[in-house]
Amino acid sequence: MGPATVALAVPMYKQMPAVKKHLRAILVSIGAGSVAGVVSAVGIARLMGASSRVAFSLAAKSTTAPIAAGITQNLGGNTALVVFAVAVTGILGGVAGPEFLRFIGVRDRVATGIGIGAAAHVGGTSRAVQLGETEGSMSGAAIALMGIATAIVAPWLLKWLL
Repeated sequence: MGPATVALAVPMYKQMPAVKKHLRAILVSIGAGSVAGVVSAVGIARLMGASSRVAFSLAAKSTTAPIAAGITQNLGGNTALVVFAVAVTGILGGVAGPEFLRFIGVRDRVATGIGIGAAAHVGGTSRAVQLGETEGSMSGAAIALMGIATAIVAPWLLKWLL
């Protein structure tokens, strides 16, 4: 983890002017992404007939595995299930995320990185790094911010959804 953290931290430090310039948009995007991640996971699970415990378990699937496991444990969900969902989300987001963003017309490098990191965490960030330094560092920042946002909104949203 140490070398990976440094590998993301150095480019992110270099991108601080872009982060400052787009801070408001980044924070709004992360907030919306966190809400969308929780609502879509729980909503789809419930529409498919899943129990409340399964829905609780999937609520944090758009964060990185250690954060998702902690959130899920606090919510009373199944941590093994959320870790599996995190892995699947990361793989799918890493494979299809950049192409999907291009398809819907997203061309901005900061927006691409934030979108990939917010939706597909580490799996997506490994792909974002391949796209460029801006995309990779923004995606890395999105991982941390998504974890914080989801830890805050998931318990609140679950009260309303379940």
